[in-house]
Amino acid sequence: MHKRLEGLWNIQSYTENNIRSADAGMANIGTMSFFDNGTGTTNITFNISQNANLSNGTFNWMNSGSSVTITNANTGLSKSWIILKNSKNKQEWQSTDGRGNIQALTLTRVR
Repeated sequence: MHKRLEGLWNIQSYTENNIRSADAGMANIGTMSFFDNGTGTTNITFNISQNANLSNGTFNWMNSGSSVTITNANTGLSKSWIILKNSKNKQEWQSTDGRGNIQALTLTRVR
């Protein structure tokens, strides 16, 4: 998984399924780069909700066979993500926020 994830990925979609407020989602909001040393960068061009707090910056990442964990206090993407689909050109991940809300992320390979 580590080698498969390295590279530049388009954030094809990011969605939030909320239990107490309206669901939100947006397509093609930016990119994420994953480097072989366990670091990465985001270049996000749109914030879909105040709850998500998606922003540009750097992050650390690690993975197991079934999850990817992103750590950085400055992004709403910081959390452990369950891998739903893991292919060379497409990644589908899902996570929760501890309050019953579900976030889903679909990444497609740029290079």
